[in-house]
Amino acid sequence: MKKGLITMLGIVLAAGLLAHADMAFGSEEKSALFEGVLVDARCYALDTRNTGNDHESKAGKMVNCGTACAATGIPVGLLEGGKAGGKVYILLVPSKMLAEHVGKTAKVIGRIALGGSLLVDTLEVREKDGSYKKVEIVTMM
Repeated sequence: MKKGLITMLGIVLAAGLLAHADMAFGSEEKSALFEGVLVDARCYALDTRNTGNDHESKAGKMVNCGTACAATGIPVGLLEGGKAGGKVYILLVPSKMLAEHVGKTAKVIGRIALGGSLLVDTLEVREKDGSYKKVEIVTMM
């Protein structure tokens, strides 16, 4: 009897965890288009004026700071609308793959995950000529 109860509790717990995982990764949500600017999440959190790749600090202008931060693994976010103080979605992709694009306008197709982060299906960045280029993203899932 005790084994049966423990087994049943295990099954209920596992089902609950699976349901939570589905909700956490937005499997019930449909993909949507999000547009904005790719930002270095750490520097933007410290100063919302840091929406480009070059950042201001007490020591002066730090050229390519966003690229350097993303290359070390600091998350990249999508600042919706590109305006300081706007909503930022942390992109659930390896930041190193986005390092060279920090400060660029981007279009992301994805789903909102638990905590407001963004599961990315596709990501395109705007080039200097105004065209958009797809960024190849490799993930484990």
